[in-house]
Amino acid sequence: ARGADTVDPFSLFGSAWQNKWIILGSTMLFVAAAAIILSNITPRYSATAKVLLNPRDTRVVTSQEVVSGLDLSDPVIESEVAFIRSSVLLESVVRDIGLDRMPEFDPRIVEEPGLGTKLNNLFRSVMLFLNGGSADAPSDLTNVEGDSQGTEADTVVPETLADQDATAADNPDNVYRRAVGKLREYLTVSQVGNSYAISISASAQDPQVVALIVNKIAERYISSQEEERVEGTRRAADWLQTRVDDLREQVADAEVTVEQNRADKLIADGGTFDVTSQQVVAMSSQLASARADRAEAQARYDQISNLVATEGFAEAAEVLSSPFVVSLREEHASLARELAGLSSNIGPDHPNRLSLTSMISKVEADLETEVRKIIEGLENEVEVASIRERSIASDVLALEERASSIALSSVEMRHLEREALALRTQYDTMLARLKETRAHVALAREEAKVIEYALPPALPSYPRKKLLISAAAVIGAALGLGLALIRELRSTTYRTTEQIDRELQLPVLAALPREGQRSANFLPRKGRKFFSDEFEERVRRLYISVMARAGSSVRTMCVTSSVTGEGARTTALALAQVAADMKQRVVFVDLNFQERNQPSLNPRRRTPRELVSALRKNGSLSAFIQSNKSTGYDVLPIGNLDAEVSGTFSGTRFTSIIKYLAKEYDLVLIETPPVLESTEAFVIAREADALIYSVSWNRTKAASVRQGLSSLLDLGMVPAGIVLTNVDRARIDDLYQAPQPMAVQAGGVA
Repeated sequence: ARGADTVDPFSLFGSAWQNKWIILGSTMLFVAAAAIILSNITPRYSATAKVLLNPRDTRVVTSQEVVSGLDLSDPVIESEVAFIRSSVLLESVVRDIGLDRMPEFDPRIVEEPGLGTKLNNLFRSVMLFLNGGSADAPSDLTNVEGDSQGTEADTVVPETLADQDATAADNPDNVYRRAVGKLREYLTVSQVGNSYAISISASAQDPQVVALIVNKIAERYISSQEEERVEGTRRAADWLQTRVDDLREQVADAEVTVEQNRADKLIADGGTFDVTSQQVVAMSSQLASARADRAEAQARYDQISNLVATEGFAEAAEVLSSPFVVSLREEHASLARELAGLSSNIGPDHPNRLSLTSMISKVEADLETEVRKIIEGLENEVEVASIRERSIASDVLALEERASSIALSSVEMRHLEREALALRTQYDTMLARLKETRAHVALAREEAKVIEYALPPALPSYPRKKLLISAAAVIGAALGLGLALIRELRSTTYRTTEQIDRELQLPVLAALPREGQRSANFLPRKGRKFFSDEFEERVRRLYISVMARAGSSVRTMCVTSSVTGEGARTTALALAQVAADMKQRVVFVDLNFQERNQPSLNPRRRTPRELVSALRKNGSLSAFIQSNKSTGYDVLPIGNLDAEVSGTFSGTRFTSIIKYLAKEYDLVLIETPPVLESTEAFVIAREADALIYSVSWNRTKAASVRQGLSSLLDLGMVPAGIVLTNVDRARIDDLYQAPQPMAVQAGGVA
């Protein structure tokens, strides 16, 4: 079985097919209405021209143009679109074409609107509203009848004011402006996607006129761009020429003033600030060098003096690099080595040793004398360097004072030079810009071009009959589907097993398809199969389920329903056939006296009051039971009722007959009259071991089913379950059957 939340497309299609005439009727109604409306609408023709804004610059000159090119961003393109729709441009187009060639836009021509025009205005208002525009009615539409409760004074207009309004309306400028207003209603200007192209579309009743209007708008937009560009450049060139002439005179006067001031200052200062500054730089370099020399001499002098004071002249001689000092140090070292060699061989009083000692003393005295001379020389060197440093510092100070004096006196001079330089720079810039502007005048070009001209359309664009009729068909079909859905939702019948479980609290024993339920008026003859294989299989499952639920002691089984035509007879006959096929002795007892056609072995022979006669007479039942070897089960018909049978089944005779049949047969199948149509049904159902309640799918009213079951329950009779009959084959798979007990699943009914 399928889940409750599963949506079966075949089931939905089946519901739609059941309501096909509602859907078809709604569709045809909308299509017919759309066709009538479209036949009364005046057709309009649309034409489109496209203009491309040129994103490329032709750089003949390198300077920026006076009237700059368009920076093709979205705001700029939107501005160009607004300019194309402007009243200034459109009015020039209308004047160029002439209102005599476009009479539908002439406000002086007033026509009485017919049905087509009214439908046209209504349809156009709806389309404008759907497209995001305004669907308001035109401002000139008024109520010609006026207010029925108003007075005559409320509608009187002074003659002078009326004359003034008429004069203003006839003014040519006002006529053209009103014509532009009407034209703008049928004009669409928009950017083509994200490109630099602009689409210009319009609609009119004449295809030739609409193509002319669109092309004129595109051409006028191009020419207005060129005119604006050239005129702006010329005005800029004239202004630049005047400015250049003024600057030329100002530059000449400023340069003369600067030269005169420079000559006077040179005489007064004896030199220029630049020369003095260069001298200061040179002397400062010399001062730095003198200070370095003095510091170096001072350092050498201090080093030698400190060594002499602390270590003596011998140690001071070690750091001096004088050639004479070096030779003395070498001689002293040689004599010291020789003395050391003799000390190990001879005594201290030996003449050679004494001679060497005397020579070493003489060399040491010479070293001391030489070191003293060097120290004196270094001292003189430091003094000379100090004197030179002080002299150069004095010169630098004098030059700086002179430069400061010249600088203070050159402030006015520099101010004059800056003014002259600024005027010269401005003059050069303006002169160059003037030449470039004159070049731009000659090289002026359009910033847009027409890339697609409009052609007179061959077919009308409004109204779009095929599309609108298709839309009407879709809307009609959708409305029909909606009505069908509402009808389905408002249905008061049982369509799913979930409804029965939820509302009746009874299991659904089986769902029997409509196929196979041809006619239950007569029993099948020999060699004729009455039920299909699938139908019999479902009934077999029903039989096994009932036997398993009620127990193997079931000998009498009753099939009933709420009203006539629920399929109870077909279900009972099918159960009898299935039981007979299972080699059981079965008798079908027809007690549904509400239906006058009962099954019989021979449809041409009717025995009056068969069962009724047996009930009212104490005779044998064998005379009333009909046998049929082709079906395998017997039939006890109720017969043709000609009199009232109320109370016939409430006696002990009926109970005895049922008990007798239960002894003679394995299964007694009883069909009762509908419980809502005869109270005898309750008396009959009381004698059965198992009660099956038949409900016709999507036909029996839910209230009838609930009322019938409530009546049975009030009398203590609980049906074994529900059988859904006459189920649509397209939906039968969606209806699950109540699970069989374990005994049935294990091996069937004993």
